[in-house]
Amino acid sequence: MKHTKGEWVINYTAGFIWSQLDGSRIVEFENDTINFHIPRQTERRANAKLIAQSPIMFDYIQKKANNGCKKAKEIVVNVLNN
Repeated sequence: MKHTKGEWVINYTAGFIWSQLDGSRIVEFENDTINFHIPRQTERRANAKLIAQSPIMFDYIQKKANNGCKKAKEIVVNVLNN
């Protein structure tokens, strides 16, 4: 699996999450509504924040896996094989 490198940043005004590294858009949304079919604005914003932190979290988990953490290894395998 190849993901867009982070850091990912949320731009609520323009309506997208983008990569600071290469400027590519990760997720686009309209009128503060990310297409998760979740009605509440607070949940949509929380999901956007979680998505934006994904590269950082994956790097952390991958380091844990490389240091022998069994659960981290399972997570990495699941991410890379899907």
